Amino acid sequence: MGRLRLIDQYASDEKVAVEFENLLYSDSNRDTLRYLLCILDYHFVSYHRGLRDANLIPNENHNHLIDTLDIEHIYAQNHNYDPELNNDVNKIGNLTFWGDTDNRSSRDALFDVKKDSYLDSSVRMTQSLGELDEWTHIQFKERHDMILDMIKCIFYLY
Repeated sequence: MGRLRLIDQYASDEKVAVEFENLLYSDSNRDTLRYLLCILDYHFVSYHRGLRDANLIPNENHNHLIDTLDIEHIYAQNHNYDPELNNDVNKIGNLTFWGDTDNRSSRDALFDVKKDSYLDSSVRMTQSLGELDEWTHIQFKERHDMILDMIKCIFYLY
């Protein structure tokens, strides 16, 4: 079986997207998600400059110590005011992380309260959240789709 057939059968963009679409935060995969979120942050700037596929360039100036990172739920796990977001609370589009020097005191607060802390974050993809006016299911879906596209670009196979 040729390389491209193997990729199409086991690791096509669609199959990779489905796997990450269904990836949910849990204690058992916290380290995997920390690693994935770091990889996304390393490529965040070049992705937003319009680079895609094999042209994504990691930002090697941002070196995060994975073991010191806290995964942040944008719509906090303990909130229950938005039925649409309640279903998405543990999906990758609702996750970001705090850098080791970031102020995490607002972590369980409402989005409006967290915005300033996001802007001050050392993590570029977390900073970008502070630029949003609100966090609703619409912003979640846009971010979730963007992250899935970034994953396809970063793990570009052919």
